[in-house]
Amino acid sequence: MRTYSPSTIYATKVTADYLAEYGVHTGPTFADPDTGALDPCAAAYRAITGRTPGWFTADDGAASVAVLTLNEDAMDVIRLISDHLDTEPPVDSETQTVPDYIEHLAFWVENTPPSEVIGRILRAAHAAEHATAPTIRLAA
Repeated sequence: MRTYSPSTIYATKVTADYLAEYGVHTGPTFADPDTGALDPCAAAYRAITGRTPGWFTADDGAASVAVLTLNEDAMDVIRLISDHLDTEPPVDSETQTVPDYIEHLAFWVENTPPSEVIGRILRAAHAAEHATAPTIRLAA
């Protein structure tokens, strides 16, 4: 399992806070324009940048995915959450090798009650915060 920076762990906690405040969105877009509800990827982006871009409410998912993947800090939060789910992320359909962490979260949130989504994200942050680095053994 990867180790994560304190700032990524903090942003993961803020992601859960945003989901609790605005609601967990499970629709075809990354955010609901009427209610303000966010999916976990949009909440991660907001936790990092402090804003929710308007295109997260648009039907053009490709633009939203591009914005997310270009923001390494948001992707670190998304990977942290993905790493703590019970399933493995699917591979990207274009590369057939790169894990699709955004799709992993999208599928998970569609099949999980909102309270469990928020709870799992908080537990993921807690686990990452208390993870220890592997022991390095030196030859004698």
